[in-house]
Amino acid sequence: MFTLYSSDLRLTHQMIVWLLLLIVTVVQCQDFCHVNTYNSSCKYACRCKGPCDSDGNCIGSSCSEGWFGSACQYSDVVMTATIHPKRAESLRSNSSGHDCGQRFGPHYVLLTWIEEQPFTWLRIIILNQTSLTNMSISINNASCAKTNIFSVDDTTMDIACNTNVSMTTLKLEGEDVGNICTLFVSGGRNFALFQTTYESSTHLSPLYGPWFAVDGQVKLTCNTYGCSHTSTDDRSPWWTVYFDQEYNINKCVLYNRIDSERHRLNGFLLEMLDSHNATLDQFQDDSSSPKLVYSVLIRTGSYIAARVRQKSTTNPQLVTYVSLNEFEAYGECLPGFWGLNCKEKCPPFCNTSCHAEHGKCNTIYISYTDLPQSSIGPNTLNTYVVSGIGVGVGLVVLVVVGCVVKRRVERKQETNIDIVAKLQEEHHYENVKNKDFYDTEFLRDNNFCGSIEDEERQRENERHYEMLSGENQYDKLALEYEDSNGVHYQNFASLNQELM
Repeated sequence: MFTLYSSDLRLTHQMIVWLLLLIVTVVQCQDFCHVNTYNSSCKYACRCKGPCDSDGNCIGSSCSEGWFGSACQYSDVVMTATIHPKRAESLRSNSSGHDCGQRFGPHYVLLTWIEEQPFTWLRIIILNQTSLTNMSISINNASCAKTNIFSVDDTTMDIACNTNVSMTTLKLEGEDVGNICTLFVSGGRNFALFQTTYESSTHLSPLYGPWFAVDGQVKLTCNTYGCSHTSTDDRSPWWTVYFDQEYNINKCVLYNRIDSERHRLNGFLLEMLDSHNATLDQFQDDSSSPKLVYSVLIRTGSYIAARVRQKSTTNPQLVTYVSLNEFEAYGECLPGFWGLNCKEKCPPFCNTSCHAEHGKCNTIYISYTDLPQSSIGPNTLNTYVVSGIGVGVGLVVLVVVGCVVKRRVERKQETNIDIVAKLQEEHHYENVKNKDFYDTEFLRDNNFCGSIEDEERQRENERHYEMLSGENQYDKLALEYEDSNGVHYQNFASLNQELM
């Protein structure tokens, strides 16, 4: 029997919180994830209206508002845009009525944003792919550059533009705009979610640990715990997130505290780092008053980490902090790779890099095509039809030329055979002539006299053989002349004079 005094327990409030965090960490290391995450590493958030399966697919529901694509991981910036005309609001993914048809009087849709957005690609759901033959895309009143078109399925098309373009306006125009059922504009994927984080110091550790800034939750209050926060005596505070691999990051979003002390993030410096911790791009906040949300466009590039820091100070009266409610880094896979983990290699037969989500190559169709000026209209259609016809005619010409060449080779082979036959025949006639000549001499030398008619017949035969031999020699030279295209003309002419 013994007495347990409270002084011996020494369980402070911080120790209890630390124990709870340890339990949560152990649970997340098991084969299942938190209710709002999935994947074996628990680094993807469930973006469904209902529950997700182990691959992030929605069970009995669809993507939450503002998300689309594979496992609902792509941000849809259409949800933050103003759409004109008003009736085109039905193009949003959360619209209750998706009646595809000629719904708009003017054949255009204009989207505008207050803050600039990076543009990489958009997705349209249509009645069918053949219903889209006349449409153009412009960004900030300029034609979409370096257009690539991908066929996802019978009713879904992705259109990508230059990844370095930022926009405040996006316009789709043409007679077939009314055939669009739903429009998505990709804002990229958040690659900072559940990644490895560090900070120069931690206020009331572990209540304000660096991992709270990438847990996918924007908290209403940070008074007790739940946000990242450096300590009060840190004279050079910083916070860093390291991605599991390099990504093409084009936008970072910083969420400030909602409850109070928002000024503590004023004047922050955002740095984008490469694999050597070298700063490739940076942004210096110069706003006069604190914001709830800072949306920072990043020069598109390959980054491995993002760091938020405050200016260093030696003044003990001037305390600076890095305090983050949530941090997000949006972008795409590096060129040449695709998939949720961005580790799938593009097919080797792709002319350019494949689509970052589904890995498909850029595809050109007759009814809609990949156009330098992002025009999917009749003029370009005619150009490609003519080009197609030209290619077809070219193939036919190649086949015909091939047949002609083959026939000429065969004829040349036949000619060579004839020449050999004629030479053999000539040789035979020469032998016969010589034999008859020797036979005649033999008869004469041995006084085998015949009649005058026999002698005359013999002479006639000799003249016949001489003429026959001359004709064969003539034919031979003629064939040589024809094959060598006149090279032996002089020899043939002189010989012909002799024979004549």
